[in-house]
Amino acid sequence: MFRCNLCLEASNGLTLQLEALPLCQHQACHTCRRLESVDKELEKLHESISALLEERRQLKYHFNTSAHPSIVNRFPREISDQIFSTYVRMTSSDQDSRRKVDSPLVLSAVCNSWRQHACSSPALWTALTLSFTSPLKTKPFQFAVELLSRSAQLPLDIHLFYVCDEEEEASDECPEEDVEVFRPFAKYLNRASRRWHNLVLDLPSPFLELIQEEESPSGMHYLSVRCTQYSIGYGFDMVRSAPKQLLLNKHVFLLDSHPRWENMTVFHAVEIFNAKEISDIWEKASHLESCRLDLVSGSSPWDQSQQRVTVATLTDLDINFQSADGAQQFFSRFTLPSLTSLRSNFTRWKFANISFLPFLQRSNCCFELLELRSVEVDNEDVLGLFRYVTPTLHSLCIGIEYTARARRQWSLLDDLNEVFSTHLTLNNSSQRTASVAPILPCLTTFKLSVYEVSPVWHDRRGTKKAICPELDQLIFALFAPSGRNERLPLRPLHLVEVKCGPFDKTEEVPLLVKNFLDHITELRRGGVQIDLKAKVRKGYYDDSYEVDLCQLSQELEREGGDVERVQLPSTLIRVPI
Repeated sequence: MFRCNLCLEASNGLTLQLEALPLCQHQACHTCRRLESVDKELEKLHESISALLEERRQLKYHFNTSAHPSIVNRFPREISDQIFSTYVRMTSSDQDSRRKVDSPLVLSAVCNSWRQHACSSPALWTALTLSFTSPLKTKPFQFAVELLSRSAQLPLDIHLFYVCDEEEEASDECPEEDVEVFRPFAKYLNRASRRWHNLVLDLPSPFLELIQEEESPSGMHYLSVRCTQYSIGYGFDMVRSAPKQLLLNKHVFLLDSHPRWENMTVFHAVEIFNAKEISDIWEKASHLESCRLDLVSGSSPWDQSQQRVTVATLTDLDINFQSADGAQQFFSRFTLPSLTSLRSNFTRWKFANISFLPFLQRSNCCFELLELRSVEVDNEDVLGLFRYVTPTLHSLCIGIEYTARARRQWSLLDDLNEVFSTHLTLNNSSQRTASVAPILPCLTTFKLSVYEVSPVWHDRRGTKKAICPELDQLIFALFAPSGRNERLPLRPLHLVEVKCGPFDKTEEVPLLVKNFLDHITELRRGGVQIDLKAKVRKGYYDDSYEVDLCQLSQELEREGGDVERVQLPSTLIRVPI
């Protein structure tokens, strides 16, 4: 009898007086010998499984590359490149910036052949959208450089966004550590400036100052710059760039060293300009087609004896004036004969006081879109406006701003009704329609906003009543036949949108008569989108919501008995009982 040299158990299984038994150096018990045998068998099986798995991997590789390649690998290289590029382009429109960066990486992670295909396709690595916030880390910028290095010499589309809160925007300091982290990446961008195609920079001023062209970008299409620190601002000094579209957003202003204007077709700027600066820019940008200018001032006096400036290429203009002087200087100085789209504000200014109607008469342009924001007009101004807009106008948008004279502003609807139905008015002597050319026969979109207008008045007894806009007459006038003959086609309107208010509570919102609702239903069935809405306050001036006048009128018509309906000559209003 002996003890096992592995488990120290007695060879016969007994444990009595175990310490007294000698220890055998060459023998093991039956259980230990069997366990050792099983371990050896398992080791052989593991080696066999590993060999089989490797053989399986080789067979699948051969299957995908030679024997039965995937459908993408069967395509010609040009078609596969187009499929991959389409996927990257689709994901580039996603709001998630991480997905925009990862889209080429997803393709390269499918299999070995796809990775080789993606890494050898420079077009997949030309777009980069990077959002970052303080404190900055080095690795994301290093990774971005590695991705862009795969783009060979193709044009680059780069979007950089520095995300910060309101306190950081108001601050005039930027962490020096963040600037140092961003510096190597900025140097890489500067070395690749010749390949800039689309460049969007939404960064603090110290970051923007690091980005400078080392070479003139060839064929630059789009450049947008926004400074996130409004307490400092950024002076735009990229003088080598000649983009076709230049957008200078908040807190970015032009320096004396202007960019190259020769290729520019679109120019948007937010900071303050005056008529002289605008004239200088338009003179240099000889191919300019679209321009948007905000906060245009009248800081530069203009001599009336100066020759007017004619810009023959400009077709789209969106301009907001800071004062009536700025508007008067602009409309007195410029002539825009090619203008087809005009958007502008007229904050409590008479058209006659800012030379707007003479500008329309002098330019004699064929409008397709006219948007007038924050206007206060009377009947003479309305008729004068429609006298100079051409029959080619397709979209008309008018916004009425706050005034205490609510009755006068609501009369604008009567004026519009008269204008749109002038060609259908009867001649008292012959009882026939007057020989007047129809106004705006090609109108497809009409929008009217009468927000911030006091819609409540008090009668002689001091009763508070709601003034109802003459919506029914206006809608009927808009859809009047486009000629004196009633059998002629209607105006081809696709969208009519009228918004009014604000009302203190829902009970003051005007109702619509039943026959007018039926007419609206028929028009909607014909494919016309008609939105008639009222703004109602919730208790605070800025806290409000919109109600649909048609839906509200139909609901109250079905319920009945909860309000007093007062029939007026042309419409129906509701007054609290």
